[in-house]
Amino acid sequence: ESNQMQRPKQALHWILISFWKPLAMLSLLCGAATSALAQQFNESCPRPKALQSGTFEQPMEFSAATNKGNMSTSSWIAATGKIGPETPERFRAFLASEQYVPGQIVLHSPGGNLAAGMELGRMIRQAGLTAHIGTTERVFEGYNAPCDTWWDEVKAGVCASSCAYAFLGGRERFVDS
Repeated sequence: ESNQMQRPKQALHWILISFWKPLAMLSLLCGAATSALAQQFNESCPRPKALQSGTFEQPMEFSAATNKGNMSTSSWIAATGKIGPETPERFRAFLASEQYVPGQIVLHSPGGNLAAGMELGRMIRQAGLTAHIGTTERVFEGYNAPCDTWWDEVKAGVCASSCAYAFLGGRERFVDS
């Protein structure tokens, strides 16, 4: 090609690089800032006790959870934490306080008191609940959305020691691999 043909191409190439390179860098910086802001924002939104970080090593908590679907499996009881002597009574109080009791319970526990685990299992069976092993996590829609734009998801969890007796109380039982 002649020198005259290469100059416009070089000029166009220079303009594109000069314009798009800073724009790409700005985009990356904004993306990183947005991600950090989303994390910071999500941490400030309230979560039910059973869905709070650090609950696994605390006495078991019960909370209603939902993926906001419209099926019978779209809501469940999230049960997270150590099973202690007070756990069956806390579960009884939770069931009495709820207007709608979902048909399933998702257990995430390192175990604990054997007698309490067996009693919790009897209560789960008596309530006719399906038992799952998993941890319930709250997912927020976006960093600039209000705290009420969320849904819950079940991820792989732990059910050790006396939790196994509670799990066996489920009318039907499911474990995701």
